[in-house]
Amino acid sequence: MKGQNDLVLPGDFGSVVPVLVVLAWRAAMTDDKPSFQDRWTARNMSFAPTLPIVCSNGIGDTFLVLGRVPIRPLGAIGFRFRVFYDTPSHPAAKILVPFFQSVTYIHYENRAPSPRERWMFSKLMSFSQRVPRIWPVPLHSAKHPPRSTSNAHNCSVLLHTHLDGHHGWLGAKAKIWAIENWVALVGELHGRGCDVSLIEWNVAAAQAIRSHCPYIRDVTEQNLSALCHNMRLYDCIVSVDSWVKYAAEWNHVPQVVIVPDLRSGYTPDFAQVTADWVAQWWFHGLIGKPRVTVLGLARSRHAFVYTLPTLEELRPSEVLRAISVQLSSAATP
Repeated sequence: MKGQNDLVLPGDFGSVVPVLVVLAWRAAMTDDKPSFQDRWTARNMSFAPTLPIVCSNGIGDTFLVLGRVPIRPLGAIGFRFRVFYDTPSHPAAKILVPFFQSVTYIHYENRAPSPRERWMFSKLMSFSQRVPRIWPVPLHSAKHPPRSTSNAHNCSVLLHTHLDGHHGWLGAKAKIWAIENWVALVGELHGRGCDVSLIEWNVAAAQAIRSHCPYIRDVTEQNLSALCHNMRLYDCIVSVDSWVKYAAEWNHVPQVVIVPDLRSGYTPDFAQVTADWVAQWWFHGLIGKPRVTVLGLARSRHAFVYTLPTLEELRPSEVLRAISVQLSSAATP
């Protein structure tokens, strides 16, 4: 009989444990391990089975990878992880490297992964693709900021407005929903008694929203770890297909994700990206979940299709309706 404090592993996790054990054993036997000084010693990492995680590019790309690995359950049974960031010149590096240091059970390696580590990581991703879920990334404990007391008994909604384009390049307009639409949505939510918080890294856009909505709470200045950790405080989170969707799922928070057709008005590498690929890769573990509403993707027969050619076609009332559905569902026992 299991004791109350025994570790219980999910069924889909237990099926990949043997594979992970083999990968970790091979890592322990390879000759290209980093030096003892470079390994995490806080929890005797130098004597623990370790697995590589290779991240790259933006925050969303990195969060997608981290959420594919069962870091917490594996860490609880003795595994540790070496995390690599393969694109150190990327604009997101200055945000992500400090973030890595806030994740339990991992050690950030300031070097390129070896060929063996890349091979092991590719196998890990191959197996993770068979498990349709996102694993919560375990962050070190952080203090929760107090909720606003103005509407303490009502809903709390976080908006990631994504008006900075693509890493600050405003030429990527596909994800930019006009400020007046965000202002209208905030006004409607406030009128219904909701506390509304904002993440927006475009300073001018954030100022414009605050000038029209002085009651909004801007949490942008929190570091990435705090932003992710504190998402559990909200009743619903709204984003335009960004890293936020993964952090919201780590915290099991209902969300609305807006997905425009990125084949035009975005970076060239998205020109041939199909809706089916977006659903199966970027929304792995998210698509089809009751607590995740996706505006812009729909299943048609055996494949997904885009339903939102541009954000100009999206009305604030549609987003408000989706938020209301999620809030109502969360309130239902």
